Amino acid sequence: MNKKMEDAFKIFLAQKHQIRSGEKVLSEIYSGMEDLKELQAKNLDNLSIIEKKLQEDNLDTLLPEDRIETLLSEFGMSLDDFETTISKESTFNIDLTEEERKKIKEELPTFQKLETIEWDENWEAYLSNVEKYLQKYKLNIEKDLLSQLFSPSNIVKVSKKYDIQFGNLKWNKYDYIAIFLSVGIAFLLDYFIVAIPKTSSFLGREYKGSPITQAFLSFKDKIIEASPEDNNIFGWLKKAQTFLEEKAKVPYDFPADRPDVLGTSVEGLSPKTHRLQSFGHDPILGLLIGTLDIMKAQMTVIDRQGKLHIVDRSNSFSPQSLLDAIILQIAHLLSDIFTPQGIPAPFLSILQ
Repeated sequence: MNKKMEDAFKIFLAQKHQIRSGEKVLSEIYSGMEDLKELQAKNLDNLSIIEKKLQEDNLDTLLPEDRIETLLSEFGMSLDDFETTISKESTFNIDLTEEERKKIKEELPTFQKLETIEWDENWEAYLSNVEKYLQKYKLNIEKDLLSQLFSPSNIVKVSKKYDIQFGNLKWNKYDYIAIFLSVGIAFLLDYFIVAIPKTSSFLGREYKGSPITQAFLSFKDKIIEASPEDNNIFGWLKKAQTFLEEKAKVPYDFPADRPDVLGTSVEGLSPKTHRLQSFGHDPILGLLIGTLDIMKAQMTVIDRQGKLHIVDRSNSFSPQSLLDAIILQIAHLLSDIFTPQGIPAPFLSILQ
């Protein structure tokens, strides 16, 4: 996902959360209005009861003052007492208990304030505010885009529309065969190669290594121990290796830190590490850098501090043509494979 798409996703996700928050507040307001309607209905019912009471007591035929006096008499008050009370008090003070106040406060509807994302005509500042909003409400931007922005029904509609426009892209038998083969090959590679390279013991327990690695190491040891005079495949390979070692000499194969020979110091260069330090010995990178070194009669190497050196070896080697350089490069790597140090793993040199 590119930067613009990622920013748009964050903005849409924040806006969707704001819409959901607004829907929640509207729902609370609607619920509060329903409560008010219910209270109003109760008041109307009470008024109806009072009206019915007046009719039963024949008070609805009385004049307004007579009705008031009759109602006050039920509370033990006369109209004169009521008027006197009104004349003495300019306002009515109804004192509620703390418990009554608390109950009223609990019953009052509360509405959550909607939070907005500030916009000050600065796009980067706006994106920063969006980021803060996402972090505050812990909105996950790593989840699938469609599942977060659209409902399941809308996703189904979009999928159907896509199928109509571009065709049904469901898996066929060839897809399943490809998956089956890839999983099978991955399993075999994991079992035979990615397993522990060789059988070893740790904390008194033996761990079995890769069978292929064991077979390869055994084959390699037999070649190392063989003699060119042996009349078998190992003797023949030993003879071929010896021949390649003599004929495929290359400028980047120098196993010591010798400023008197190289003209500069390459710290850490030694017989055990020089193949890792020189790019030419890398089985992949060497096809490019090693070939180039042979063509230019130079050595591209890294010292123990990680510093790159390109050392001129023209005093000992002559520049070669492209074809000759490629042949020498492949031949030299073949001569190094069946040796105690072997060659480094691909791309391991660049980690230095």
